[in-house]
Amino acid sequence: MDDIMVSVLCLAYNHEKYIKDCLDGFVNQKTNFKYEVLINDDCSTDNTGKIIKEYADKYPNIIKPIFQTENQYSKGIQMTETLLVPKAQGKYIALCEGDDFWNNENKLQMQVDYMESHPSCTFCFTNAIVLNCANNQSYDFMEYYKNENIIASLPNGDLDFESYLKLSSIPTASYVFPKANYNNFPSEFFDYCPAGDAKLESYSILLGHGHYIDTITCTYRTNVTNSATTTWKNYSSEKAYTLYSLFLRMYENLDKFSNYNYHAQLEYYISNNKLRILETGYNKQLLKVADYKLAYKSAPIKRKLKILLANYFPKILAVIKKVRLLSKK
Repeated sequence: MDDIMVSVLCLAYNHEKYIKDCLDGFVNQKTNFKYEVLINDDCSTDNTGKIIKEYADKYPNIIKPIFQTENQYSKGIQMTETLLVPKAQGKYIALCEGDDFWNNENKLQMQVDYMESHPSCTFCFTNAIVLNCANNQSYDFMEYYKNENIIASLPNGDLDFESYLKLSSIPTASYVFPKANYNNFPSEFFDYCPAGDAKLESYSILLGHGHYIDTITCTYRTNVTNSATTTWKNYSSEKAYTLYSLFLRMYENLDKFSNYNYHAQLEYYISNNKLRILETGYNKQLLKVADYKLAYKSAPIKRKLKILLANYFPKILAVIKKVRLLSKK
């Protein structure tokens, strides 16, 4: 078969410590089909770009790098959809960011075999190992869902959107889905969203159904310096307000795209992000807006108190946060 079956899309930025693991996971795949790796180096200031070039020189038929001369993330560019997807030649797309890696040489073959024999499946994922970079401890990504019998309740590993919502997250490095999904996403999908992985898996599953393979194929690193989730923790109230407003819009768009068939389930996420917006204290006028007032009234007492402090007594809240940080040290 001469055609490329899978295009692996990888975003890298200052991943010098991790990128070799990531690239090794790509080139060590055992498949009976061709695949390519499109890797975008977002103007790294360390040796990430140099390492990527070394692998591209050694594996020119697999590793296809794109080296940015200006950082695109800081401009709000959705790099996967804007820069990588248009270049992808594969029937299927797989994802893995530069600080994660694949630890199973049969990952792609396993997932492609399943999707080729189940064309109605629009999203396939697997289990993963979570590796905490702060303490070097690791654990099974899906262990919680196994203990809660959520995984066991999936018939043959298949899940619809309602089942998907019971999973608070899915390991991004485990994704495989048809590139054709992009042709069927609504225009709202292409709105900017800070959590592109959550958006992608949500819309993909709504297009058909998902499938879970209970095999560990990758390692997901947490507490990585400069990662999005690490950066979010230090956002100013204004930036946090924008962040959660974008999340809110994503869930409202999902509600619309699903014809409100899952409104009861999505309402939790919609209300939660309204509370997050209120907790930033950036716009106290929202406390007078009807749907935000409703979300506030239904919140637990601790969240109500936090919202009141954030909006009317921010200095007191700042002191409380400092005391909590000191108590943890």
